[in-house]
Amino acid sequence: MQPLHALFPSVQNKPDKAKVHILAATQSPYGQRSDDYMASLAKVHCLCRNWNSK
Repeated sequence: MQPLHALFPSVQNKPDKAKVHILAATQSPYGQRSDDYMASLAKVHCLCRNWNSK
């Protein structure tokens, strides 16, 4: 899932769904190697909410 699409559940007040999708976006091959704005935004979103893959 692309980071932008992963942010929709967050705005819809569905934090559990948002967490699953945003973590998946940051852990995807693209999310791990990209420094574009949306990939970085997903990473910051996780940091701000103390979400990690563990």
